[in-house]
Amino acid sequence: MQDRSGVDNEIDVEPESVPSRGRLGLGIIALLATGNGIGWALTPYLLVNHPLLLVVLAPELALLVLIGAQVGLAPMLLVGVPRRLLGLGAAYLVGRGYGAPALVQISAKTPRAKPLLKGIERALRRVGAPLLFFFPSSALTLVAGTLGLGARPTFVSSTLGSTVLLLLLHHAGEAVTEWVDALKGLLATHIVGATAVSVVVALLYAWGHRRRGSH
Repeated sequence: MQDRSGVDNEIDVEPESVPSRGRLGLGIIALLATGNGIGWALTPYLLVNHPLLLVVLAPELALLVLIGAQVGLAPMLLVGVPRRLLGLGAAYLVGRGYGAPALVQISAKTPRAKPLLKGIERALRRVGAPLLFFFPSSALTLVAGTLGLGARPTFVSSTLGSTVLLLLLHHAGEAVTEWVDALKGLLATHIVGATAVSVVVALLYAWGHRRRGSH
């Protein structure tokens, strides 16, 4: 299974050869991927009634812009930064636990990811952990883990980068508040139907993804 961050949580390595931190990372990613799916399925309802819960379940960039139009900056940072760091940290644990074979297997399962991972690896070798300040993503922390970058600089750069990212997304949300309010009003009027459609779309996406993965 693959979450929306692009990190595979079905890496086929013998259990006894995988350090516990690698298994822990995959377990966290599996839980986050499940929550992500639930968040996307219930997006209309959560966006209208519980936007911060949507941050916990599915902290996707587009959704964070919509949420930024509804909640204050402090709540968004207090909820959003730790949630993003959980995903980034889990990917780092997978990288440290599995090492280079993780990248090999991800590239084999998703050939399109190979050039991206190679490019990230070259950039991290050249720049190091500070790169995570500018691009705080799971793909980068995964590769950082495989390269053996220190946990402390990785955490510091990821924290600062995630904070700045959420600041920018919240600012973007404030710029489209009027449009988001109109969208919320429309969703609130048709909340049952909109949520039902969203759930069906999410289920179809999961079914299609599972079918592609089985071939």
